[in-house]
Amino acid sequence: MMRYGFSPFRPQIDQENVNARGSLLKTQNTTCRGMLNSLTEVELETAARASYQYFIAADTVEPSENSPSKDERYKYAMRMARRHLIAEKGNLSLALNKMKLTINYRNKINIDMIRRCFTGREYKNDDEREMRGVVEKGLEKELSDGKHFIRGHDNEKRSLFCMFPRRYKSYDAKWYLLAKIYTLERALAYTE
Repeated sequence: MMRYGFSPFRPQIDQENVNARGSLLKTQNTTCRGMLNSLTEVELETAARASYQYFIAADTVEPSENSPSKDERYKYAMRMARRHLIAEKGNLSLALNKMKLTINYRNKINIDMIRRCFTGREYKNDDEREMRGVVEKGLEKELSDGKHFIRGHDNEKRSLFCMFPRRYKSYDAKWYLLAKIYTLERALAYTE
């Protein structure tokens, strides 16, 4: 596809490139397995829940026969490990540290509860009912004037996140951040 008058660089695929990529993937898989082995069960579950597909499958009040297996959990957690490893250019200790910080942050802000907003999914308990009610009202207020939203996708099926800073009449740091997190999670769900 041509963008801005020139076509993007597309490397030629030959056997040497295929072998190099295969070797890189094997190395990454080994490193990522090491990262996942150093996580606790709770951290591993949170890492897997970063995937919207896994989250929907695993997010039930009562476990059932349709609940994801440990192999599926491992597969989805592996995706998160690989993203961190690639982002840190193969530096294992830095990738593991950032992955654990991400997992802790996701737990701290209760990302699963934010994802459940506006879905009609069952409440886990009365506390969640109350918290979700407050969050849904706050998000609805923050999102109602179209300050930012997801609008379609590009040619590679990635969501488009549109922002209009001029529409911000007031600013509340808490709701600004929660609205961005909610919208980005919706975009990632669509992209996945």
